[in-house]
Amino acid sequence: MNIKRITALLLCSLMLTSALASCGDSTAPAVTADAIAAAETTAAEATTADNANYPEVKDLGGYNFRVLCSADMNNLSGFTALYAEEMTGEAVNDAIYARDRDIEEKYNITIEFIEKSPDTVSKSVKAGDDSCDITFPFVNGMFTMAQEGYLLDYTQISSLDLTNPWWDQRIKEDYAVGGRVFGMTGSYTLRNPMTEFVIQYNKQIYDNYSFDDPYQMVKDGTWTSEKFWDMAKQTSADLNGDG
Repeated sequence: MNIKRITALLLCSLMLTSALASCGDSTAPAVTADAIAAAETTAAEATTADNANYPEVKDLGGYNFRVLCSADMNNLSGFTALYAEEMTGEAVNDAIYARDRDIEEKYNITIEFIEKSPDTVSKSVKAGDDSCDITFPFVNGMFTMAQEGYLLDYTQISSLDLTNPWWDQRIKEDYAVGGRVFGMTGSYTLRNPMTEFVIQYNKQIYDNYSFDDPYQMVKDGTWTSEKFWDMAKQTSADLNGDG
């Protein structure tokens, strides 16, 4: 199966699944023709990717491409994030499985997923042990590994074009350090679009400290992580007196 068709089917399935998820709720909106048409349009757009610069197809001689990832990253909130071990008849699982087999056939490789803590990469590099080709550390771990010289700068890999539509352009810009990119995410995982985070705050504490309005700061473009941490540090207190 063509990888673009797999991606299109995956997107279509996700959109329809979202629309169907509340069918047991009488107050939930019905799946309309417009919703189906929107899913089909999204799938069709995914198959074109007119501006994509696809990697050159090469015979890599049966190379074993090793992916190091923790077990919890492959089953976050009930959905498969990175890989599928077998066909199960479930649409998303089977699309991911077919995607990996398509890549293996096209490039003559095997893809091996190794479920270990990404922290083991540091020990592996220090020991001179070639244990994996790619890993998935959390963000704080990624920057630490980069500082210690354990990660390769994506921009130095000539076969990768980070402007391609399957890479998350926000990450490419926001996580870059001096023009170097040590971690990327994108369409290869469902984790990317399905794990947005929300910041909440205590309005009473906000009033007590007379902070600037965070909503207005967002609108003005002045809300930054530095501002967030500065406000948090000002409000720290030893409430139970245990030091």
